[in-house]
Amino acid sequence: MTHHWGALAAYGSVVLIAVPVILGSLLNRYLAKVEARDGPPNLFAAAFGAGEARDAFDFAYQRWRQEGGYVIVELVGHTDGSPRLVGGVYGRRSAVGQTPSAHDVFLESLCTVAVDENGIRSLAARVDPPQGVYIAASQIARIDLLPPGPSVTIRP
Repeated sequence: MTHHWGALAAYGSVVLIAVPVILGSLLNRYLAKVEARDGPPNLFAAAFGAGEARDAFDFAYQRWRQEGGYVIVELVGHTDGSPRLVGGVYGRRSAVGQTPSAHDVFLESLCTVAVDENGIRSLAARVDPPQGVYIAASQIARIDLLPPGPSVTIRP
């Protein structure tokens, strides 16, 4: 009789725990890849909620996770006389909070920010030694997304 309970417990563990966890993880990975592509999701992915708008912030950063990019974060209380700007690299080792909560941001590499006489912001240089930076959602007033390319020049 004990043998039957052991087999039943093993079967239950597999069916009730292992299979849903594995299938859920695989589905999550698949949906993340579908949402990172341009265009609408296929019918299968859409049936599981892929492509449903959460908010613009989630949409932008989901796409950036694949390609990476640069950001300039304006902190609460920023003025021309008292600048509060943080720049950095958003890439695969970065993180962003998820909806519906406020969006904390972790940038994998910190950069200095320069502002020219016209008020145009740009990244000047990576901080040496390299370091990441965590920015609490309550401190973020604005985020500028700068895609990688010739318009972004970062001196080492």
